[in-house]
Amino acid sequence: MENNLDFNNQEIWDNHSPKPKQITTFKRFGIHAQFQEMQYDDRGSWDVTMTDLHLASLITPTQHRYGASANQYHAVSPSSSVVLPGDRLVGGWEGKMVGQHLFISEQQFAAITGTELASHNIIPYDFALQSETTPEVDIIVNLLAILAHDARHESPAGPIFAETIISALLQNLTGSKAKIWGYGQTKSQNADKITNIAIDILQANLINGVSLMDIAKQIGVSVQYLCRMFKQSTGMSPHQYLLRERVFMARKLILEGDLPLAEIALEVGFTDQSKLSTTFKNILGYSPSQLRN
Repeated sequence: MENNLDFNNQEIWDNHSPKPKQITTFKRFGIHAQFQEMQYDDRGSWDVTMTDLHLASLITPTQHRYGASANQYHAVSPSSSVVLPGDRLVGGWEGKMVGQHLFISEQQFAAITGTELASHNIIPYDFALQSETTPEVDIIVNLLAILAHDARHESPAGPIFAETIISALLQNLTGSKAKIWGYGQTKSQNADKITNIAIDILQANLINGVSLMDIAKQIGVSVQYLCRMFKQSTGMSPHQYLLRERVFMARKLILEGDLPLAEIALEVGFTDQSKLSTTFKNILGYSPSQLRN
């Protein structure tokens, strides 16, 4: 594969103060993915909006805060994070650290997995807010470390090695069989088509909600068939998808501003703050108040 990378994350690092120093980078596995290993000074802040799927591994312990500068810092052990396109991250760090970062465009995600990013139940992880590690988190840390080693040694096995590692990372995230850069089988096209239409309807009715009967009627299938196809493509029910998207929207509002949690709950479609908090913690593993404080 040609070494013609036009995938540029300079704006992300420009929005760090001070800007981290690049240790190594990969420029050999296509134009829509990039690996970078970065070294950070002993104190700084960031305010970035992700345009791509971002997998990161922190390989040195440090302190992180999220949100405004007055918020408290959390001790962070070596671990990984997952950030979705459109997420805005505001925060800071204390302590010198090294981070490994993989950016994958939504187009490249679809090319590798055969499905759209939005159709998968990918849960964002935050370094400082995960109460305990999981096998999925450990896998991200280990596979990014392999990419870093490969990058430092200028890919002795050739580009297919890195491409295989990236496919393995996406398989770990999605629970599906990712293709090896264009090879392999995809899921049922019919299931994906029905799911994509259903997701469009759910997204259009995220706040007020929509019944399964209405979704099935618009697509022209039975409720039972709709739920079966949706589960086959995403690994969750339409209702679970709706709750997940509301939680993601709430998370974004918490990170970007200072609206009271009660207002955010109503803004994203929950009946009250208590329902938001319970659902938020069930899906992300920590509460809205932990994210804010």
